Amino acid sequence: MALEEIQKAFPEEIDKWAQFNADFAFPGGDKIGDFHGRIVGVAQRQVTNPVDTILVCAHGGVIRLLICHFLGLQPWHYILFNVKHTSLTTIELFNGSGILSRLNETGQV
Repeated sequence: MALEEIQKAFPEEIDKWAQFNADFAFPGGDKIGDFHGRIVGVAQRQVTNPVDTILVCAHGGVIRLLICHFLGLQPWHYILFNVKHTSLTTIELFNGSGILSRLNETGQV
């Protein structure tokens, strides 16, 4: 669902979502705090993985939170990133921190 569709379907909930209220959940969805905890777990496993390249195929919310985690941003800054459908995002990791080197790239890589 695109952000415009979410705003129309859930006008009262959108502000709580944008404020990163840990107890907030869209109807039928996960609480943001629980979702964030799972993403942090994934990020920690990526840092300790011995391989050089890891491919994560995920929706924009996961990618936005991974960007925040690895760039050292507060998790509520995830709303600052507009991750496009079917695009490539690259985060290069160095000692547990990251550099965002590619966002919303499409086409030949």
